[in-house]
Amino acid sequence: MSNSYFKIKNLRFIIIAIWLIIILFPLFWIALTSVKPTEATLSQTPVFLFTPTLQNYQFGAEVIDPYTNEPIFAGIASQFPRYLGNSIIITLFSTTIALSVGLLLAYSLSKFKIMGGTALLALMLTIHTVTPIVFTPALFIMFQNLGLQDTHLGLSLIYATFALPLTVWILRNFFNNFSKTIEEAAKVDGASTLDVLFRITLPQLRVGLAVAAIFAFTIAWNDFIFTLTLTQTNASTFVFLADFFDDLLRVGVLTPGPLTSMSIVHMLPSFIFAFLIQRYLLLGFSAGTINKEVD
Repeated sequence: MSNSYFKIKNLRFIIIAIWLIIILFPLFWIALTSVKPTEATLSQTPVFLFTPTLQNYQFGAEVIDPYTNEPIFAGIASQFPRYLGNSIIITLFSTTIALSVGLLLAYSLSKFKIMGGTALLALMLTIHTVTPIVFTPALFIMFQNLGLQDTHLGLSLIYATFALPLTVWILRNFFNNFSKTIEEAAKVDGASTLDVLFRITLPQLRVGLAVAAIFAFTIAWNDFIFTLTLTQTNASTFVFLADFFDDLLRVGVLTPGPLTSMSIVHMLPSFIFAFLIQRYLLLGFSAGTINKEVD
């Protein structure tokens, strides 16, 4: 019996190890390619032994157009900090909006009997399942009329809107599982509804806020459709610049090195953000079914 259990346990670890290799190898290869010399990235056979270099993290500043012998990036590489800064500003702003609005809406739907509340939640999730490109023609015209095209505010509002359904669902489940006894006791002592929400309930729901935040952050940080159609230069995000590099790679002007280095830079904020709130994620993925406070 013990031998069978030991074999099953070992088999489980082997399967997990294989799965991790499959999942992590592409990330490893991207990171490896980002520090390879140009000759190694163009090799027909995989190169594992080479002298690491950071030339790819110049993001193509010295790449020459083979047809005109002129620098390709004429200002693009120098604008890299601005593109990355736009991504950070817009993502943080949209995440803040989604959490603020989602918090109030989720609390209302959880604690009060609102006519059509369940239908509203279902409608929000239904809209969330529709591919974003369906909305781009109407949004393009609307943004032009409202003066929101190519602005940080306009893009932030779009991302917050698409993050709102998941934010509301996640936070509502946490509110539903929060003990009503504490809230009722506070109201007996004279606390208002907002006092109960911000001073008693909210501090106990850090797990739910962390999970909702990472979903909202991911939606805004990884978007490509809206930044491509609703921006030009002022509010263009890092993904917009990466698409430009990808086009150059396809026509053979750019080597894989700069593109993989941009992938690493693009992934780092997500990893850092997830690392900062990792203590809440394990509980939070249960979406409120675990009612435990993380100190």
